[in-house]
Amino acid sequence: MKQLIKSATVYSAELPATEHLEQHLQENAFAEMTDLQIRAVGFVAFDSGLYTAPFPCGVAFKVRIDEKIIPASQVEKETERLALETQRLTGRKPGKKERKELKDAALLSLAPRAFPRTAVVTCFYERGTQYLIVPTTSKKLSNTITSTLVHATASMKTTTINVSDVKKGLTARMKNWLSNDDEAFGEFSPSGDAALAIEKRRITVKMGNLQAAREGLQEAISKGFGVTSLGLQHIDSGVEFRLTDNFKFKGVVFVHDPAQGDEDLFEAEAAIEVSSFSKVVTELCSMMAYQEPSEEGEGGEDEDPAA
Repeated sequence: MKQLIKSATVYSAELPATEHLEQHLQENAFAEMTDLQIRAVGFVAFDSGLYTAPFPCGVAFKVRIDEKIIPASQVEKETERLALETQRLTGRKPGKKERKELKDAALLSLAPRAFPRTAVVTCFYERGTQYLIVPTTSKKLSNTITSTLVHATASMKTTTINVSDVKKGLTARMKNWLSNDDEAFGEFSPSGDAALAIEKRRITVKMGNLQAAREGLQEAISKGFGVTSLGLQHIDSGVEFRLTDNFKFKGVVFVHDPAQGDEDLFEAEAAIEVSSFSKVVTELCSMMAYQEPSEEGEGGEDEDPAA
């Protein structure tokens, strides 16, 4: 069984009971785009025919996003053609608002000839912690998924897990760790993967042990560089990942043996990964001074961001 969660953006959410969630997702199933549509978003069923896949500590669901790829150069060229045509007919140049309308018209005219790009994302929800795990670090994609879910459930609220001063916290802990404070990262151990930045200057360190780059890292931090991402390993579970300064997870690796046997492999693997990953999130929130997240959305509101 392949690993299910390789990267993640984590939300706090209140999803309805599985039977009600199933109904909501079915009512908002994915529908193929028409020629004039630029994008289509909806939920798709698992092999079981159901739109939800329960596992011991939660439930999974899948979102499909189809978006037609139209190069910006083509849109600009068509918009300019429409603007010149408008100027020829009216004797004046289109204003800012009118030009935006012409850009929309250009998109619609180009849509029938564009090819769609498809993404299917399997998301996971742990009911005990109310963590909604969206396996992507793309802000646009994760926002599209959560806003679609909010729209489908009509009463659900989602909030981003906000950790105060992650960048400063990682930098301060790195500084302490380099000064031989073994407790600087609590239940986590830093790996040989770190990125630091100040304004447009960036430093990347990749080696077996960050202590080997100790002097260079201490010098960079003393000059004002902040840690923008850091490889960490959860000591208890062995889960490895890179934590970014906006609290996103990249390169997640679970150390357990893949689920095997006659049981539902997806259900078994989902239970293991979601449980382990949720422990990581909870302990990070504790270490990094977790604050109550601000409300992202609630029933009926759809931000409709681009995928």
